[in-house]
Amino acid sequence: MIVFKSLNADNAELIHQIYPGQEGKFWVDFNWYWLEVSKRRKEISTQLIYLEKLDQPIGFTAYGQHYSDRQL
Repeated sequence: MIVFKSLNADNAELIHQIYPGQEGKFWVDFNWYWLEVSKRRKEISTQLIYLEKLDQPIGFTAYGQHYSDRQL
């Protein structure tokens, strides 16, 4: 089962331990960007993704409105 846990000061550093494999490693750099954006914009929610039986996260997600409607 997949479990989502909100990012906080205690677990934020875990995003650097996510290994996406050789092909996906170029996408992980964006985790830093979205983590920083979420600190400045309350509209962006971030979560770590876990498999139920693992202590380390297997993924990271950020979602929410990044731009105002006028900018879109």
